[in-house]
Amino acid sequence: MDRVEPYHFDLPHQQWRPHQFEVIQELLEVKDGSVYIIQALTGSGKTSFAAALGKDNRVIALAQTKLLQEENYGHTYKFAYLFGKGNYPCKLLDDTASRCQHKAGPRNCSLYNQCTYYNKKRAAMASSKCALNYAYFMTAKWPALRAKSPNYLVLDECHLLPDLVVEHASVTVTELDRKRWGLPDFPRIAGANSGISLFDRDKPESEAAKWLGQVLVIMKRHTERLELKYKSDKTVQKMYEEAQNLMYRTESTYKSLCEQPFDWFLRSGATARTVRNKRVPGFICKPLTARHHFPNIFLHGGKTILMSATIGNFSTFAEELGIKAFKTIRVPSVWGPEKRPVYYHDDAPSIGRKTDDAAWDRQARIITTMINSVPDSWSGVIHCTSKNQSNELAGRLARLGLGDRVWVPPLTGTNGQMAAWEVAKKQHKGRLAISWAWWVGVDLLDEKIAIAAKVPYGYIGSDYGQMRMRYDGKFYLQCTAWRLMQGCGRTRRGRIQDYDTDGHKTGLVAVVDSNWRRVRNYMDDDFLQSMNQWN
Repeated sequence: MDRVEPYHFDLPHQQWRPHQFEVIQELLEVKDGSVYIIQALTGSGKTSFAAALGKDNRVIALAQTKLLQEENYGHTYKFAYLFGKGNYPCKLLDDTASRCQHKAGPRNCSLYNQCTYYNKKRAAMASSKCALNYAYFMTAKWPALRAKSPNYLVLDECHLLPDLVVEHASVTVTELDRKRWGLPDFPRIAGANSGISLFDRDKPESEAAKWLGQVLVIMKRHTERLELKYKSDKTVQKMYEEAQNLMYRTESTYKSLCEQPFDWFLRSGATARTVRNKRVPGFICKPLTARHHFPNIFLHGGKTILMSATIGNFSTFAEELGIKAFKTIRVPSVWGPEKRPVYYHDDAPSIGRKTDDAAWDRQARIITTMINSVPDSWSGVIHCTSKNQSNELAGRLARLGLGDRVWVPPLTGTNGQMAAWEVAKKQHKGRLAISWAWWVGVDLLDEKIAIAAKVPYGYIGSDYGQMRMRYDGKFYLQCTAWRLMQGCGRTRRGRIQDYDTDGHKTGLVAVVDSNWRRVRNYMDDDFLQSMNQWN
């Protein structure tokens, strides 16, 4: 038999990457109803797995970001990609397609064939390969219907799924919301039906569902009223969008609560919410876990493939998603551990709330020593977990001689911070961003330094955060390990220049908080193999 080449699967590669063809072969043999969890580091060709399956099958690939949909799946692998209606213009109105006046029957519109959204939707529905985002999949009906046997449903960036599912099934209603929309008084509920804390009603989930049902009816009326008014008066646009948003959140939470009334965080009444350390009225309904809801949303009897560069402990991950039977694939890194070292220092302190000044100073000296060991033209990021910690570490590093290099991002969104960072880098070579917000979601392609100054444990300053940690401490540690590994990978994006070769160091990645050992059982084997003691 002739050798199988990438072009046989319509892949735009001249040759196979290591292990790529073997993974594709195994996935082509997947049976209906099977769930596969794949761990494959950046640069191993995860997106190509989904693309190859689409050669002779229908594939729906889901991702979190539009950029991944459009660039990786759309432009590189020719997937038909589709965003929500709000991302496309309406040819009839001076507005977006989400304001379509023909929702009951869009084909009645005289410009239906010119509608960008519906043309994109038709292409996605007809294509053997389509890329959607998670939010669209969880709210639209047709993708779930199509994701049945014999189709493949590919869940990219799957480590994000627990939080995405929880947020999809969550709603918070403030006292301002209640008064503004004329909602019923908040029921008096305090606790969770998981057995973790006490509550003052025998069945708080029933009380919560009853109240949400009433709210849903009211918000549907408001949305319909405001939509009619909006067609003739654009000034009500913001009010209409806010009503619609609350209606959608209420609807998804109400449905989830009725279908799976297990393990919820419920707070309602005069002291339900905390704002600036003060208890205020409100209603909070959030799942403590995704395990009861993920199967209902994503497992439809077809072939389900979950993929991520960071899985860690497969059993802990699968348990959190309620996946009872699954198979795993670990795609070995194409870069040996000696080419992607992550350094730790035996004298690094354990960083936490009770860390004293002497320990902070010791950590700053270790970080300074590491940075001074590499070319002073190297720029990079030092990860912290708060704005205050970033400022304090920047001050310590400045006093140790790095004052002209350290830079703390402004209090803006990620896009604003990255734009400011590009300017800061041009002002001085070897800039060091002391950031609390770049653990995930940024590609530092020009930078060569990534140092974790603190293990990024999840926030437990809220009642919900504490309850979720107590509900499943293992998953709490798994999330911490994910964030730590993601942060260390910001400068290693799968390119040959991102890795050491022939003994030549091309970057510096390090963890300077000895607490990393607490989460080592939840780290990927590839990451653990790369851990090296600093000499």
